[in-house]
Amino acid sequence: AAKRFRQVLASAPAKSPAAYKAHFGLAECLAQAKKFKEAEKLFSDALGTLMSQERRQQFAERFITLGDELSKPPEGQQPDYGKAERFYRAALAMDLEDKRSDQLKLRIADCREQAKQHPRAARELMAHIDRLSNETPPRKPSQLTEMRFVIGRNLIKVRYFLRARRYLDDLLAEDPQASQAAEAAFLLSRTYGMPTPGSGLDLVRGQAALRAFLSRYPDHEKAAQARLEVAASPLHLSRHAQAEDGLRRLIKAGDLPEEQLATARFRLGEALAGQGRWREAAQAYQDYLKRHPAHAYWTQARQGIENMAWQEAAAAESEEKWVP
Repeated sequence: AAKRFRQVLASAPAKSPAAYKAHFGLAECLAQAKKFKEAEKLFSDALGTLMSQERRQQFAERFITLGDELSKPPEGQQPDYGKAERFYRAALAMDLEDKRSDQLKLRIADCREQAKQHPRAARELMAHIDRLSNETPPRKPSQLTEMRFVIGRNLIKVRYFLRARRYLDDLLAEDPQASQAAEAAFLLSRTYGMPTPGSGLDLVRGQAALRAFLSRYPDHEKAAQARLEVAASPLHLSRHAQAEDGLRRLIKAGDLPEEQLATARFRLGEALAGQGRWREAAQAYQDYLKRHPAHAYWTQARQGIENMAWQEAAAAESEEKWVP
């Protein structure tokens, strides 16, 4: 088929219907053969012959399909986010309706996010939202929701916390029933560095964000993680007594899933060790090992028991308690 299309291109007048169809047909053949660079050039060359919006829409949809095939290939094949983005941008140049244009902006941002280009993923969406804010009539808040969510998520990954919080707050204020609202409420805690806050103020605000999330979405899939983080996050600032209180309440409640309950028991050992309560810490580690023998912190708990014994002996030596 590709050979025949090339013959048509060689013999037909440059702007004839036959040449247009041959451009498109050859581009399709090359795309199917995974020769995307050549296909992209042929598609672009053919654009010069397009006049009707219908034709432009056809090209745009084909560009989008090619981009989707590259960004989400069949199992066993590697995605090519750079090439996928080029096809999405070619589709974007087709002067599509607003809704389709917004979807393409999000696809482009996703390509950049998957390629770990988080600032670039956020930057173009931020500029797009700024442009939309000057439209008349203005867009409905729900039309900006997913863009705000993606911006917030990407800014958090590069620790632009203040800007991320602005977009997530706007999302929750203007579209509180959105499908992304629960995840946005959880992500707000990340704008304070949770679960490893950098200051006492960040700890307080991060815990408050998680409690607000739990109050509104108590049955969310991340609710157990949020409860554990509220209790355990003081450990990062060496607030061991505060962490102990929260972890004991959590363990006593007994309603956490196995994974989070096991982690809470291990963290309790850390909280006790941080207060110099070596024997109690060792008992907490032993309790953790007994109840959760195959959990992720098994090795650390075994080492913890040995370290607690050494710490207790070292403390006794320093106090000259030579015999029991």
